[in-house]
Amino acid sequence: MSQNRNVRTLGQKLIARGLITEDQLNEALVYQKENNVLVGEALIGLGYLTSGQLAAFIQADKNAPIGEVLIERGYLNREKLNRALDV
Repeated sequence: MSQNRNVRTLGQKLIARGLITEDQLNEALVYQKENNVLVGEALIGLGYLTSGQLAAFIQADKNAPIGEVLIERGYLNREKLNRALDV
């Protein structure tokens, strides 16, 4: 299954929001492989996030405004979005 290179992973999004560090993500990726779990489960298992924090983040991410999603996926930049919203 191919993945769009412009789509950030859960870990990258958590780093961007300041919820975890890059070192914590790297440790979670090792934990993920060793324990055959999802990265979110690894972050919880290592104590970097609570299940509530992860659930809230995922829900907020799912409800992201379409403009933000289009920017994140590389279809639009902030300037073009702002111009479009000013119309």
